[in-house]
Amino acid sequence: MNRSPEAPEPFNPFWRLVVASAVLFCVTILAYIAAGFGQPAAPVNQFLMRHGALIISIEAGVTVACGLAALSVDRRHTLQRQQPEDAFPGAGDDGDAESSSP
Repeated sequence: MNRSPEAPEPFNPFWRLVVASAVLFCVTILAYIAAGFGQPAAPVNQFLMRHGALIISIEAGVTVACGLAALSVDRRHTLQRQQPEDAFPGAGDDGDAESSSP
């Protein structure tokens, strides 16, 4: 399965998930910080003060999980690309049949 150097890289959907979750994480962090300076009675501020830490923790975990998945898929693609075409010599032919015949 050797590919030529100009062959495109296989698509890895996890990188898009990493970007999306990281952007959401950054927006949530900024909202959490802004909530500290805003009106304490505002519903958004009350919600973020109550649940903000949990939301940020979940988003961080999702970002890390998606990042690890993306890295492992890229690693698998790299190993498949580096694997020689004939990884098991003699696997398809009957090379042993000649030596076992009388």
